[in-house]
Formats: sequence, structure tokens, C-alpha cells
Amino acid sequence: MSIPETPQEQVQHILLQNHERENFTKNTSELEDKLRQTEAEVERYKRELAQQKFRSLQDALTKLPNRSAFEERLNMEFARWQKGQTALTIAIADVDFFKDVNDNFGHVAGDKTLQVIAGTLNKALKNDGFVCRYGGEEFAIIFCLDENQVKEKMELAREKVANIPFKFKTDDIRITVSAGVASFKNNNDTTVSVFERADKALYQAKENGRNNVILAPDGY
Repeated sequence: MSIPETPQEQVQHILLQNHERENFTKNTSELEDKLRQTEAEVERYKRELAQQKFRSLQDALTKLPNRSAFEERLNMEFARWQKGQTALTIAIADVDFFKDVNDNFGHVAGDKTLQVIAGTLNKALKNDGFVCRYGGEEFAIIFCLDENQVKEKMELAREKVANIPFKFKTDDIRITVSAGVASFKNNNDTTVSVFERADKALYQAKENGRNNVILAPDGY
């Protein structure tokens, strides 16, 4: 038979329960605060990583995706092309006589020229292609379209660039681009082989007098 608690013991028991409850509530609140702080830290780290990733894939001068972004996107689209999900075409555009701009007007003018051309190409092509600054005065564009569609779109973009009214010091000049286009067609095509075909077509565009777009023939 249990001995009933005295009134004083009952009060002490109630006080002890209240104290334990308060400690539990306090500890729970502290754990929740720490959890919220941890979640906030995780989100901050995620944002920082995303920003670092974004910066690593962006060209600092033109704000276009850079060569690394081009290669990453091309590999992704190539995998889709291999599965028969989409057409795939590469275009490479190069600014004609760009060295003359740097030599005659300075590198600041050259940088501004690249920024303007980059913006023009991106505006003309961004709804259809993934426009990147590949390096120097060269731009690379990925299209999930067939080569004839791409050639037509590149011709329109080329015309837009040719119509930009550049003014350096007291000189009004026109700056043009040449481009080569190559599509993925055969099972033995690779990202390297098709890029080389587009590059050869670009070289042919330069040989043909510049300010034009050349479609790489099969087996080029």
C-alpha cells in the first residue's frame, strides 16, 4: 500500500514537473532555433554554390555563357540527339578583321565591339540557339534545329551585325562576322568531329571573302 504524499511533497512534485516541462520546452525551442539556423546556413551555401557555378560558366566581358558552358550544354544535347530526341547543329561565328579594330582603335574599343556583337547575336538567336563566347572574337551557338534552318537564322544574325553603326573616334565603320555551320547526322559523329566540320566551314567562309555563312558539306 502506497503512502500518500504530504501537501508539501505534492507541491514539490508539481514544482518539479513544471521545472522539467520548462526545461523540455526550453531545450525544444533551442533545438528548433538551431535547426532553423542550420537550414538558413544550408540555403546560403546553396546560393553561394549556385552563384559560383553561374560565374564559372559566364564570360566576364560579354556576359554570355563561356566555353565551359558551351561544352557542358553540347554534351547534354548530344546525348539527346543520340537518343533520337532532337536535331542538333553547331554554328561558329568569328568577327572579321577584329585585329584591325584592336590595332587601330585600341583594346577598349575592341572589348566594346565584342560586347555589342555578343548582344546582337544573343538577341537575334537566343529564342532558337544557345549562344556562347567560345574565346577571343569567336562565338559558338548550339541549335536543336536542322542545318538549313540554322543557316537561315545565321544569315539573319550576320545581317544584323553588318548593320550595326560602329563609330570609333571620328570613323564610322561596319564590322561583319563570318560563320560555319555543321549538323550531327551520322552515328559516328562526335562533338569533336562536328565542331571541326563547323570550324572548317568557317575557314571557308573567310576564304570566300568574309561576311557570309557556309554550310559544311557531308563528309567535310
